Amino acid sequence: MKKIANVFGVSTDYLMNDDVPRDEKIKIDDPELLEQFEVIGRLKEEDKLTIKNVIKAIIMKNQMERIISP
Repeated sequence: MKKIANVFGVSTDYLMNDDVPRDEKIKIDDPELLEQFEVIGRLKEEDKLTIKNVIKAIIMKNQMERIISP
């Protein structure tokens, strides 16, 4: 269970209860990425949804790679 929690960046409590809040403050160290997120915040909802789906797909791909490759 610890390995799964590490892959998804959550606690084992979160996996078991799903009501444990994540850290509220997110730190982005990449200024270019931060600027891009600020621009995304001003896009149409349809475009935001497209970007969210792309991000989710990339995150899932990386999580699966971590699970498959020790």
